[in-house]
Amino acid sequence: MTGHLASTGERMVPQELLSAEDYLLYLRHLFVYHVANRRLPSDVRVLDVGVGEGYGSRLLAESRRRVVGVDLDPATVFHAARQPTSGRPSFALSGGCELPFRAGAFDAIVSFQVIEHVEDDRCFVEELARVLRPGGVALLTTPNRALRLAPGQRPWNRFHRREYTHTDFRSLLNRVFSAIDILGVDASAGVRQFELARLRRIRSLVALDPFGLRYRLPAPVATALRSAGHRILKRRGESETLVAWSARFSLSDFFLSDTSPARSLDLLAICRSPEPYTQR
Repeated sequence: MTGHLASTGERMVPQELLSAEDYLLYLRHLFVYHVANRRLPSDVRVLDVGVGEGYGSRLLAESRRRVVGVDLDPATVFHAARQPTSGRPSFALSGGCELPFRAGAFDAIVSFQVIEHVEDDRCFVEELARVLRPGGVALLTTPNRALRLAPGQRPWNRFHRREYTHTDFRSLLNRVFSAIDILGVDASAGVRQFELARLRRIRSLVALDPFGLRYRLPAPVATALRSAGHRILKRRGESETLVAWSARFSLSDFFLSDTSPARSLDLLAICRSPEPYTQR
């Protein structure tokens, strides 16, 4: 196993971003870690579920927090554990439904852009609640289905088991957590237009695949096709425009909305467990 880890469109690796789209998705992912960093006290125990490359765990660990990051992909965990950091996060191999920690082990949990990938989402949130101490806080994000899919439409992202509207997300979390706020993660007009254009382009491609062949491609084949597409874009000058995009957009282009989460790019749930959790 090597230390190299590639961006896949689901996993953002800062050193391996392939396009302007990747760059903006990375900023969107990083933004919510900065939100968590501002909201969570220092010197608390934090569990990061679905760490990806590990940049979020490293950020959270910089404030004397004791951060443990888990992911079910061995290569991802290996890569995350090898990256230099001023904090001291640790990393472990684990799926979200069988976390190797005692009940109430953490003061806070973050899990960003993960739950849509999980086969059993009810099991997932129950396990998060189990390892969260009474009075602790869990922060979860997921793409906003209402912005992406037609009613009843299967997720076009082959890695997503399901996607959630604002109402769907709250309904799921209400089964486990007793205090929930759902905010929207949104962006400046320029970034939002870029994302809406990306979604329109994807819908056009999906329309060319009425039999759902994309769902049957082995993951390595899908990743190879994606990389080939980006190599073509680079030959057409995309590598130069990426520099321009990175100069034009930053974390300040993203913000939280408490007035219109239903139309936002992503949903951010802030969940508390004020009483000891018992499985229902």
